[in-house]
Amino acid sequence: MTTTKSGIRVFGKVPETLLAGAEKYAARVDEVNGKGVMFDDEYEVGYKLGFKSSTDYMGAVHSDSARTARELIRYMRDAIPCDCDECVADIKAPEPNA
Repeated sequence: MTTTKSGIRVFGKVPETLLAGAEKYAARVDEVNGKGVMFDDEYEVGYKLGFKSSTDYMGAVHSDSARTARELIRYMRDAIPCDCDECVADIKAPEPNA
């Protein structure tokens, strides 16, 4: 695993174009997986709490996968805010005492 300058976790081999896309949408991207990490022939992106897939019409899918980097970058761009119980609880959670 490596980490980008924006703190995005990267697993496996990921093309530079996909990394650049992830950096562009770093506010919503938590991790990017290369082909063979989660799926044999697809790249995958995991979203930060508070975001979900724009193709999710039934719940709270906090990831997307695609066969090409270009398609996955489009999914990152189209990610939408999520108001599922997990995301809402994280947003409302008080800061721990330091």
